Amino acid sequence: MNVRVNHDRLELAIGAAGLGEFEWDVARDVFVVSERMASIVGLPPGEMPAEGGRMLDRYVHPEDMAGFLAQRERNLGTAGQYEAEFRQIRADDGRVVWVRIAGVVTYGDDGRPVNVTGIIQDITERKVEEEHRQTLMAELDHRVKNVLAAVQALAQQTAKRTTSLESFLSNFSGRLKALGSANELPDRRPLARRGDRSPGGRRARRPGAGPDQLGGARSSS
Repeated sequence: MNVRVNHDRLELAIGAAGLGEFEWDVARDVFVVSERMASIVGLPPGEMPAEGGRMLDRYVHPEDMAGFLAQRERNLGTAGQYEAEFRQIRADDGRVVWVRIAGVVTYGDDGRPVNVTGIIQDITERKVEEEHRQTLMAELDHRVKNVLAAVQALAQQTAKRTTSLESFLSNFSGRLKALGSANELPDRRPLARRGDRSPGGRRARRPGAGPDQLGGARSSS
């Protein structure tokens, strides 16, 4: 009874975490895909020939293949754990998803791997967020460098046209303010001061407001 309860709890935990489980029976050369793994990678659930561990290779993104093979070789050779992150091409619809796999390698008396049991996780959302964050950081770095270059050029130009420290500080401060104003957002006024606008971009008409109230007073003909 306790074994059954623990198994059910494990099933619930794996499902709640969005994980899929798999098993590679190295001795029988069979790969077992669970239903949860099938939903992640688009393969049919159940047993299938492992092809010496190469069955899943055809679904690995070409750009990640070299790293994936090297990592697998290292893990199966000496490590007791198996872990990798790579892009997978779904077998059913061809969509590309990022996955993380982690497993435990069991070795026989001769030191050769006989079984790999592990989990697979769809980490596409995490990878997209990381890529977006890196893009933002690169853009910020580019903008900061541009601003620093502009300030340096401004200081050099101001220094050439002034003969005293006081004059330099005054002129440089004014130019910095002008530079800052030029880089401000076009309109920082509150929305209420700019007037409410409809989703189409036109000013929304207030209840009871006629054409003269929206467009201003018209001159009589």
